[in-house]
Amino acid sequence: MDVLPDYGRPPSSHFSGFLNATAGCDTEANGRSCQLHYWFALAEAENPLEKPVVLWLNGGPGSSSLLGFLQENGPLLMNATGGLMRNPWSWTSVANLMALEAPIGVGYSYCENQKAGQVCKNTDKFTASASRAALQDFFGRKFPELADNDFFITGESYAGVYIPTLSKEILDNAPEINLKGIAVGDPCTDNTAQEHSMDSLWYVRDWLK
Repeated sequence: MDVLPDYGRPPSSHFSGFLNATAGCDTEANGRSCQLHYWFALAEAENPLEKPVVLWLNGGPGSSSLLGFLQENGPLLMNATGGLMRNPWSWTSVANLMALEAPIGVGYSYCENQKAGQVCKNTDKFTASASRAALQDFFGRKFPELADNDFFITGESYAGVYIPTLSKEILDNAPEINLKGIAVGDPCTDNTAQEHSMDSLWYVRDWLK
């Protein structure tokens, strides 16, 4: 996109649309087609196509990754009036950044059965495989010129589940994707493993009751 509504020209080229995730989706539960929405911003550099590609995932489960893109690490952030402003600490200063709205049914992402008023159905396993299929569409069809670039997966919260499961999906089923590393902040993994690290949060929760 060359111009953003109520903002103007973004600091670098932006792209938005849908990636075909059908090959990794539970089509028996969701219908014949599953599409994941993405927003992709090229790096603010002289040669952006030579920069790494970074995927950002929010958690939830079921939280739109556009939240992080527009509130944390993207090139433009929402301001106090609901408009957009430049982010001087944007990750696009060093990389190409994509936010993927996963799983299906989150944000603009959709499944075939939604057309009949049904809800998309997801599991962690199918979220990973659908996201993997979407990334194969991204690098194979949408942006083949970036297929050889270093690729990193990042996120927060329930992305502590999304990231390792997606990484394994890529390593097992999409070796053509040049995965170089992963990172997750304040990750959710499982209650048993994190029980003792969350004592202060549980205390505040019980106190507020």
